[in-house]
Amino acid sequence: MKAIEIKCLPATNTKPTRLKTVVEGMQPFTYSINQFDVNHPFKSVEQQAAEEFANHFNWLEYSSWSECEKVLRGGQLANGNHVFVIVSIPFEVRKSFKEFE
Repeated sequence: MKAIEIKCLPATNTKPTRLKTVVEGMQPFTYSINQFDVNHPFKSVEQQAAEEFANHFNWLEYSSWSECEKVLRGGQLANGNHVFVIVSIPFEVRKSFKEFE
C-alpha cells in the first residue's frame, strides 16, 4: 500500500498557492488550490487533491471482483503535510453500518 502525501506550496510572485502530491516511486503532481472547492462542507482541499490524484490512476474505481468500496482515509503529519491511504470497505460491512443510520 502506498501513501499519498500532500504538501502545501505557498504562493509566489508568479504562482498561486499549490498542492503537491507525492507518492514514492511516482512523478509528483502539482495542483493549483484554485481548482478545488475551498468551502466544501466535508472535504478539505488536501483530500480533494488526493482524490483527484487517485482518480487519475483509477485507484478508487470499483471493480466487481473485489466487492469492496475504496475510499481515502487520512491524517496530518507533524510537519503539517497531509497523508492519505486507500482503504477497501467490504459492502456487507458498509450495509451493516447503514442499518444504524
